[in-house]
Amino acid sequence: MQKSISVVLKSIFGKSKKTPKPITWEIKTKKTGFNTYEIHIIAFVSHPWWIYPQESTRDGIFPTAIKFEENTFLSLIGKPQEIGVLKEVYDETSKTKIRFYASAVIFVQEIIVYRQPELLTAKIIFTACTAKGCLNPQEMEFKIELD
Repeated sequence: MQKSISVVLKSIFGKSKKTPKPITWEIKTKKTGFNTYEIHIIAFVSHPWWIYPQESTRDGIFPTAIKFEENTFLSLIGKPQEIGVLKEVYDETSKTKIRFYASAVIFVQEIIVYRQPELLTAKIIFTACTAKGCLNPQEMEFKIELD
């Protein structure tokens, strides 16, 4: 069963009304077994923006990071997997290849639940960029309710 859940998002950086919001987020959960779930963190990227994957290909790039608050009632299984079209281009400025997602990417985190927590809290830290430059890093917090 896949269910869209309510998301509480809070921007820590870039609170100016003039700051573009090139990335929108959606959170879904999917129960995969008796006490296992997948958490799908979906980033919808507006053209001409992009975000970086969790692994950086060079210095100076802020990779996307997903951090779950410690919770004694569950365990994370590995790190979030990425599903999307990862583009790779040669950057003339840095003279290196860079990798990024330019349309959408789904970060999937598997968890095992030992006792049903009231809420699971997580943060995603990302940088939205275009060929002209990048916004300051953004930190979004969300709370997830598991059924």
